[in-house]
Amino acid sequence: MVNLAAPVLDTSLDLQLAPISNTITDAANTGITVAELIDGLITDADADVGAIAITQVDNSTGTWQYSLDGGVSWVDLTNVSESNAVVLGSIPLFAPGVNGTPDPSDQSWLSLTRFSQGSLFSPGGTETSTGAGTTLNTTRSGNENDTYAGYSNYSVNLLNQTYTLKNSAFPSLNHNDGFQISFEAQVISNTLANDDRAVFSITLVMADGQTAIELGFQRTGPGQGRIFAQSDDRTPNPGGLPMELFTSAEETTFDTTSSLVRYTLDVSETTYSLKANGTQILTGPLRNYTSFAPQPIGGFTPPNPYTVANLLSLGDNTTSAGGSFTLGDVSLQMETRLRFVPTANSVGSAISFRAWDGSDGHAPGSRVNTTANGGTTPFSAASETATVAVTSSTAIYDFSAATYRVIEGNTANTVNAVVLTRSGNTNIASTVTVVLGPDTTNPAALNDYGTSSVAVSFAAGETQKVIPIGIFGDVRFEPDERIALSLTAPSANSSLGTRATAILTLVNDDPLNGTPRNDSLTGNAGANVINGLAGRDSLVGGGGNDSLNGGLGADTLNGGTGGDRFLYRGTSIIAAHGNSLVAAPDRIVGFSSVQGDRIQLDYDNRLNTSNRPTGVFNAGAKTGTSLAAATRAAFADKNQALGGQQALRAREAVFFRWRNQTYLAVNDNLAGFSASRDLIVNANGIQFATGDATRGALNTANYFV
Repeated sequence: MVNLAAPVLDTSLDLQLAPISNTITDAANTGITVAELIDGLITDADADVGAIAITQVDNSTGTWQYSLDGGVSWVDLTNVSESNAVVLGSIPLFAPGVNGTPDPSDQSWLSLTRFSQGSLFSPGGTETSTGAGTTLNTTRSGNENDTYAGYSNYSVNLLNQTYTLKNSAFPSLNHNDGFQISFEAQVISNTLANDDRAVFSITLVMADGQTAIELGFQRTGPGQGRIFAQSDDRTPNPGGLPMELFTSAEETTFDTTSSLVRYTLDVSETTYSLKANGTQILTGPLRNYTSFAPQPIGGFTPPNPYTVANLLSLGDNTTSAGGSFTLGDVSLQMETRLRFVPTANSVGSAISFRAWDGSDGHAPGSRVNTTANGGTTPFSAASETATVAVTSSTAIYDFSAATYRVIEGNTANTVNAVVLTRSGNTNIASTVTVVLGPDTTNPAALNDYGTSSVAVSFAAGETQKVIPIGIFGDVRFEPDERIALSLTAPSANSSLGTRATAILTLVNDDPLNGTPRNDSLTGNAGANVINGLAGRDSLVGGGGNDSLNGGLGADTLNGGTGGDRFLYRGTSIIAAHGNSLVAAPDRIVGFSSVQGDRIQLDYDNRLNTSNRPTGVFNAGAKTGTSLAAATRAAFADKNQALGGQQALRAREAVFFRWRNQTYLAVNDNLAGFSASRDLIVNANGIQFATGDATRGALNTANYFV
């Protein structure tokens, strides 16, 4: 079959499935039929049966499932994507031309059956393929009406008197669940022995092997036709027509002959309805034809076809009629259903799909690639998303976050950082308990917090509670300490959510102080404050944003990762600079402007007051017999990018290189270099801001705060 156009999916609606409870039973969770989901959403220029390709599902708080048998069994929708979509909806029993197979019997679902009364081994019935379908001529030369010829999901063996399904996967035709058969047919010619027979009939026998319906299609003239239901001998007919086996009952006039017509036969419980190109033209009760007595064919009597469960037949099933008809697309729409199975804490989910017209010949439940869509593909260019809300009959408790951080402090205090939330059914009063204990990583000691549990009560309507926790601060430098939090003992009609545990970190806020001796002080992964004193100290921060103050002496300062502060402070500019003079300069290791490292100058012991230089420069490489001489050279010509002598002014700073080392000098409030008043720091290995290694004038904010 040539697909003229992809189906069109209406995406203007907000598709919301009926809400379900998070405690819904499996039996009660019947979901929605695909037909209900897409009702009115799909149009197709080819008039193909509407169906869908599932392209995305949200299984984070439950599982989406589908059923191909009306909900008897369910299959999980997993690993779904645009390139691995799942098609649901109609079963294409015959799609002309698919995979180079023009005739129904060349495909997976239908067999061609041909028998002639006059010749068992030379039956009539010839097939001619067209672009739109297959034309079957049921006459035999010289014996126009002695042939049975048509297509069925069963093959017939007269010798063994058996019916065998061509495809064992053919579904059960349960009229109580309901289903649709869609087919294209055109009656080209017919010779009729009487008005109760037809060259083309559709016969359905349900899963019980008794309930059935047979409709006959006649050509009564050019552009004219008649469609009628076959009566049985037990079901009252509309209008009081007599109950005689295989006589015409309800009927309608309709043009069956001018062109292929898209018919849809809808079976539901005890009735059927027939639509032509989407318009209902006939309806009536289902019948029971089991009293039919088959006539011998070539000396062999076949079993009664009207007792064969799940039978579908399309064609000439009588020797009282002959002629030719064309059969086009044939598809079966079962009660395909979708549902979402929620977890206890689910609040809802979503599923996305494209329209699918079945023209590719795939069966429902197959995996397909929908990345090529629109145009003449089987898939709509647009996709749609349907949502389902999950209501809760229970209250659900969760921590608002996985981690909380509070400053430890120096004394006993109560922190209010931990928040407990309640979702689901919040219209009831309920309780839960928060348990506190040492975590396995950097555990807080039991004497660091005041209680081992906190009982929490929610009144009706409350959705959030702040949990007060008493902690006991101290003045010791120590690693950040962790308290493990967990929820337990939910009251009746309540449960724990997905975040029933959390960590409360007590952040150390005490400095690590040295002694007058040469100290080696190493912080932890937190934001450390490390203070040296008069010795030649080694200060090493960790992973946090540390503050390092070496004090007097030639100190080595290594902030580690993070945006660190290297502090030079005192009661005056001379006192602050005196911590690192040219005679014994500090060494700052791994300074990175990009990482956020900065130098902080404090000339009045007030860190909140900025004392950063009024300008920062790069003097480039300098020579000299000593560091002091090189510093004087940098003071004399501060800007490597300008010619001539650019003298460093008071309160300005300059970087320069001497003997393969990088230094920083900060001038005091007097012009000219002073070995006793100006700050000198070895900053070798510094990572300048981009481009600053070759610039002359630098951005002060990239190096100082």
